[in-house]
Amino acid sequence: MGININITNSEITDQAKLMNNMTINSTSNVNVGMNNVKIGNQAEILNNMTQDQFDEFIIQIKEQVNLLNKTDAEYSTIKNMLLDIQKNNSSAREIVRHYLPDLFTGTLSGIASNIISNIMMR
Repeated sequence: MGININITNSEITDQAKLMNNMTINSTSNVNVGMNNVKIGNQAEILNNMTQDQFDEFIIQIKEQVNLLNKTDAEYSTIKNMLLDIQKNNSSAREIVRHYLPDLFTGTLSGIASNIISNIMMR
């Protein structure tokens, strides 16, 4: 049996903390899905990822962007995020945090959820 976590039509706001210390040790399939999730204020989500896990997330996002249709809004969102990371003096984590609401909507929610699920299983 696999592990499924689905969060839909939700707001994570104020000082809420979600999956910050989450680790999964399983040989089963793990699926974390988020759709129509709004993250705001001082909310924290997945911010205890190790640097290796975060780097893996960025690598996989870069791989996924090449699979998207270049006319899709998702493509533009990911490309903009990656460009911001490349040229900005802010930390990559801060930039990703800024883009999280976009990463967890539509097609990108599946991509981001799968990447995060795979990273957490390691």
